[in-house]
Amino acid sequence: MKENKITYINRLDTIKEDFSKRVAFYDDYIVKIVPYHKEMLAALISNIPFEVKEPIEIIELGCGTGIATCNIKKRYPKAHLTCIDMSSKMLDIAKKKLKSFPNIEFEQLDFTKYQFKEKYDAVVSFLSLMYLNGDKARKSIFRKAYNALKPGGIFIAGEANISNNKYSQGIYMKKWIEHMKKFYSDDFIKKEVIIKAKKHGELSALLDETQWLKDIGFRHVEIFWKYYNFSVYGGIK
Repeated sequence: MKENKITYINRLDTIKEDFSKRVAFYDDYIVKIVPYHKEMLAALISNIPFEVKEPIEIIELGCGTGIATCNIKKRYPKAHLTCIDMSSKMLDIAKKKLKSFPNIEFEQLDFTKYQFKEKYDAVVSFLSLMYLNGDKARKSIFRKAYNALKPGGIFIAGEANISNNKYSQGIYMKKWIEHMKKFYSDDFIKKEVIIKAKKHGELSALLDETQWLKDIGFRHVEIFWKYYNFSVYGGIK
């Protein structure tokens, strides 16, 4: 669905407001919302195809409180990271969390509007594309990522998806809710997670996304990890 400027700004304001409310407990919250969060993040980081001591250039789209960033730097200590996020409060926490790590830059802005300044070895997104509004927005990010990569560089994302199959989508939702019910009430899950997720963005189907990556020109497009409606996928330029 195409957004006009006013709708777009209103949606971003809603996201920022919700982030502000959750920022103090976000690290605990996201693990309770995303099944196998640790394994999902590990799959993303381990499939960045470079030696751990290489001084690679990485840009992270939507770094949040720096959960993925911290783990990336632990695996790739010589990497230079550029971290983009639109929430100043999220970035404040990320900066504190990562203050002992060198070679990290932070920029506060909407990554969909970001003009890539350099060529990167990896463009990374972890639980941030879910805030995009539909297929067109994702295709745009995929294309920008492709153009920003060095030859042999990787775009890799760990994200939420939907299924184009109604029955499968029902199973996805059932399994997702089963996980969240270990920690939260039905009322919280409905009002604070599911309803707000629909307001925040519009998800795409995983197989559609991998096809778009191929159409743009990525090679070795692969799904590295999957658990129902959560997956890690990407492609090499």
